[in-house]
Amino acid sequence: MPSDRSRPDDERWAVVQRLLAPAGEEYTSALSSAVEEARAVLRTLQSTGNGRVARVAQELGGLSLGPLDPVQFTALLDPAKQVDPLHLERLEEAVSIMEWNLAEVSPVDVVEMDAGIGLRDAVAEAIAERGRAYGAVRTAALLRGGSYSTARDERLLGRLPFRDWRSLERDLAPPLVVSVEGRDLDTVAGLAEFLDGGQKIVLLVGGPCPPAPLARLIAPDILVAQAGDPEALERLVSFSGPGVAALVPEGAARFVHDPDADPLTGGTLEVHELPEAPPRMWIGGISPRQQMADLRILERWVRRQEAGGVPGGADPPSARAEQGTPGDRRDPGEGSAPAAPDPAERLAAWLLSRADLDHAEG
Repeated sequence: MPSDRSRPDDERWAVVQRLLAPAGEEYTSALSSAVEEARAVLRTLQSTGNGRVARVAQELGGLSLGPLDPVQFTALLDPAKQVDPLHLERLEEAVSIMEWNLAEVSPVDVVEMDAGIGLRDAVAEAIAERGRAYGAVRTAALLRGGSYSTARDERLLGRLPFRDWRSLERDLAPPLVVSVEGRDLDTVAGLAEFLDGGQKIVLLVGGPCPPAPLARLIAPDILVAQAGDPEALERLVSFSGPGVAALVPEGAARFVHDPDADPLTGGTLEVHELPEAPPRMWIGGISPRQQMADLRILERWVRRQEAGGVPGGADPPSARAEQGTPGDRRDPGEGSAPAAPDPAERLAAWLLSRADLDHAEG
């Protein structure tokens, strides 16, 4: 569940909270408007329905304890204004839930991982808890329109899983921040089911981390980023669609997949930094083989860009061989050092070295 005002012992949190705050403003504004409308409906129903019954009972005095039932008496006076007491109770509960969320739950809050629960399940629980506010808004709307059904709609005042969120609710989804250890990223691919509408998820990763845990989440309409500097989240905030970012420790790759950079091809992938060596150690339940598979996903995107001439991608390998790199354009015998290989070339070298190692071991 999102923590109540508690904050992780992570110096990155303050910067993350500041950067993501604008992404939660639209949600807060929409919830505030919904609360005001629900309060107005509640006041109206209380004054014309059960509230009127209470006043009639007071006016009847002792007679209300005898042959005259104040509910029936009020219905006789104006049957159209009678309100189902259970519906009024549900509306009061819905307003209470909305008010609590508006006052007590920050639009940008952190999910602390509990022992024994995976990342995907922790995010699912936190999002379902967030869904209480949406369920309360829907309840109020149904009651206002007179279409509320206890048998069908009572569940809306509980936790509302993401699969039951509607399009507008997903568009307004506040950002979610998760504090997670690198060893617990084995279910990170499961976050794909929540990346819809405007949902943005930020992972504050601690401890040893796989080199490219978010690679499996790269998709044409989703912004995916791994970075070391929290300031890199500015692109995530400005992106209009869903996105996921991880602030990773030293040794992990840094890359950004931006769908808006080239919408016709599903976006571009910029690899800014790679580890110095291929992965050889297990991290939690994530094997070196799985870590290499993630790196191969990055390689496929880079090669796709090279082959298609995608803006932001490197020249195809054949072009580099014919033209040479800036470091190659020198007279023979010149003592200047060759240019450092770009990330795509380093990634290809990794995969080659790992393939040789696997062959030798086999």
